[in-house]
Amino acid sequence: MELARIKMHKQAEKYFDKLDNSTKERIKEGLKGLLKTPPSGNIKELKGEFEGLKRLQIGGFRIIYIIDGELIKITNIFPRGDVYKRI
Repeated sequence: MELARIKMHKQAEKYFDKLDNSTKERIKEGLKGLLKTPPSGNIKELKGEFEGLKRLQIGGFRIIYIIDGELIKITNIFPRGDVYKRI
């Protein structure tokens, strides 16, 4: 199954919009890897209270997402140190 598209939650989109252009481009390139079969990038499945979510690491940022059918839903984008406190 090939994943068709990526959709950002309002909170993730708001944070993304505040980033500088070079960081936005790095994140966009990293997200393209999620569309590949199999997905590429530094990906981990989260455990415990975050079970069902996945994490993509891009530099100092963590992109939290879930796969829903053919849709990748980006729920949060945060710097490394803040992400698990703020999910």
